Amino acid sequence: MKKNIRVILSGTKFLRFVGTLIGLPLLCVYGQEINAKGLDLSNYKLETVYSTDFSNPSDIVIVSENSLFDNGKRQSPPKQADWIYEGKDEVWIDDGTLWIGGKREDYTFGTEAAYHSVIWNTRRFPDNFLLEFNLIQTQKKGLNIVFFAADPTEGEGSIFHPELPKRSGDFTNYTKGAIDSYHISYFATTRRGDPRGFANMRKNSGFLGVANGEDLITETDSLGPHTIRLLKVNNQVTLEVNGRIVLDWTDDGSLGGPPHESGYIGLRQMRQSAICGYADFKVWEVRSAKK
Repeated sequence: MKKNIRVILSGTKFLRFVGTLIGLPLLCVYGQEINAKGLDLSNYKLETVYSTDFSNPSDIVIVSENSLFDNGKRQSPPKQADWIYEGKDEVWIDDGTLWIGGKREDYTFGTEAAYHSVIWNTRRFPDNFLLEFNLIQTQKKGLNIVFFAADPTEGEGSIFHPELPKRSGDFTNYTKGAIDSYHISYFATTRRGDPRGFANMRKNSGFLGVANGEDLITETDSLGPHTIRLLKVNNQVTLEVNGRIVLDWTDDGSLGGPPHESGYIGLRQMRQSAICGYADFKVWEVRSAKK
């Protein structure tokens, strides 16, 4: 259910880029061809867990991780918080889009942000879910990641538990730190901006490579919006980008221990990605349609 929330950050108008979308006929996962059609959801029932189009910035509460620390000790986030931003750059909502990275008043095309950024939704999402969001880029350079099924490595509770250390957007704090998760780098280039050509999926904590597929975002000159859909059902993870399946992998527990189950969802971008926008963020719980 869509939630009414309170404001926190606002910003000035920013150009929202729109481009054409393309797809590839066949993709590859660790050398195995898979059908590049979109997700088939016909066997599932979807129930909305969370949805926002960011159209009402005055209703959304975004809290900086920095504000949660007092004398080096993490404090629990306020109950009204919808998103926790981890990093040192700017976050603002404008024109139905959550924008992250850089100094908006100083931004020129081709520049990098000052820092890496991660933003988490504060809700714990179910084991079986469908995530959908749109990515808007300002340049075809950088690296963008989605974290999911994130949970503390030790014990139970939230990834915002007071006993957990500060993460600050630094990558190893997410991949080899105090939280477990999966992550997929659905867009990636070299530092020079050359396409890497593939999307990696890894299992954390430990940064274990488990699957890869084609990076469909670098295959087009479009800056978006690019539609990302991520389906996790019965330990099977399927990523769709712009209507085409990128990768499909099932966690049988043979790598990195038992499959990760319910947990938190976060969006990461490296500084090379400059300013990126995220729109129409939606999560559904997925159940079998069979009676």
